[in-house]
Parts: sequence; C-alpha cells; structure tokens
Amino acid sequence: MIGVVSFLAGSEFLVRKAILSDSYEAYRARFRAADNTRVAIGDSRTAAAIAGPEVENLGLPGDDLQVVLEKLKARHSLKPLSHVVLQADPHQFAIYRLLKDSTGKLDDLVGQAPVLSLLRPYYRQYLMAHWHAALVRQFGGRVEAEQTAVKDLRDPGGSRWRELAVSRVQFHLPLENPEVTRVAAAYKATIRSLLSDGVKVCLVTYPVSTAYREASGRYASFAGAIEFYDRTAAETGASRANFWSDLRDDDFGDTDHLSHQAAAAFTALLWKRCFEE
Repeated sequence: MIGVVSFLAGSEFLVRKAILSDSYEAYRARFRAADNTRVAIGDSRTAAAIAGPEVENLGLPGDDLQVVLEKLKARHSLKPLSHVVLQADPHQFAIYRLLKDSTGKLDDLVGQAPVLSLLRPYYRQYLMAHWHAALVRQFGGRVEAEQTAVKDLRDPGGSRWRELAVSRVQFHLPLENPEVTRVAAAYKATIRSLLSDGVKVCLVTYPVSTAYREASGRYASFAGAIEFYDRTAAETGASRANFWSDLRDDDFGDTDHLSHQAAAAFTALLWKRCFEE
C-alpha cells in the first residue's frame, strides 16, 4: 500500500513539474479562447509544420483521428471557423491509432480538469516517460549516450536515421482499406458538415523524408491510404494538398516531422496551394 501511495505521489509531483514547462496549458487556453477562425489540426506532424499568425496551430502530439474530429467540431461550435487545414496522413489509419483510447481528452480540453494532474489524459500518456527522465537525471550514466544518439538521429545521411525511418514506418503501417473503419465515415461526415456551413476545408498530407518515403514504399497500404484521402476530397468537394515528397531532407527535424526552421515557409506554401490566398 505504501508503495502504491508513493508511486502516485511521485507521479503527481513529476506531472505537475512537467506542467510548468509544458506547452499544453497554453494550447488549452488558446483552444478555449477561439480567437482565430483559421485553424490547422492534426497530430505532431501538424504541430511541427504550421507556424505564423495567419493560421492557428491546433496540432497536438499523439492525437488520433477520432479525437482530431471531436476537437474540430468543438472548436467550430465555440466560434464558427472560416478555414480548416485537416490532416490527411496514412499513419492515422495504423492499428495503434485506431485502437488508441482517447477518452477524456476533449473533456479535459474544454471542461473542468481533474484535481489530480496525473489523471489528465494528455499528461497520463507520458507518465512513464516522466519517470524515465527523472531516473536518468538521478542516476546519470546514460545521459551522454542518449544525447549522442539523438544527434545521430538528426543526420539525414546517417544509418541511424534510416533505421529510425524503417522502425517508424513499420509502426505507422496503415490498414489496407481505411474505408472499412468507423473513423473514415466520421472523417467524411465532418468534412461535409463543415463545407455545408461554408467553411473552406483542405485535406493535407504532410511531407516526410526520403528515408521514410523509401521505407513506406515497400507497403502498398501507404499508397492506399493516400488514395483514400484523394477520393474523400473528390467526393466531398474539399481541397486537397499532398506534400508527401515535396521537401528536402534538411528541412526535417526527424524522419517524418518538419523542423521549426522550415515551418513558416511551409505554412505559406500550404496556404497558397490549399486556398489560393
């Protein structure tokens, strides 16, 4: 019993410490304020790729497609949107995303947060990572090695970069037929609803590195997922922008996320291609 209480107390301490330096609370405040009618929404690829005051970045690491759609509808109800950049990436139809339990994420975002921070969905998903970081800081030893590994992973020409690309592609492997999933139907229904309200919607496939593209090219389901998004745009009348192979490797922070330095230029390119504005 003492061990359980100690673990819970330690977890609460670590989460509250993380909150002090985490950007989620600022994200939550921006979401609820609803000051901008132009939004981009998705997971970490959106979060990394969108920058500038013209469009509000509502991308959040780890968000599956179902919670993305729920958040989009909630934001539209707070203040009607005029433009939406909606993620259209293959890995949103990977098994780990389709089975992900995002219960409580929307409630935490727009409702009252639980008293215990470790119960909040956004922070709970990183609880073991917080413990790992704390133990590394306490006992050391692996810090220098981990820093070296991170540096190697940021070299697009390195073997570790290619190994990471293969690993991530295998993890991101989408279902062969996204159409059969419930979230595919919800995706189309949400787009049609927004369009009927006069909202301009663009389905965006974000760019990935050469190593990631080459690894994903071994699996037909990646092309199949992109074709699903193409068909969805054609069926609904939404705009479509596919940047899968459009950027150079030195524009990436890792194998499938743009660097912050490349985000502003990419956002301007995306906006022009999506909305011709």
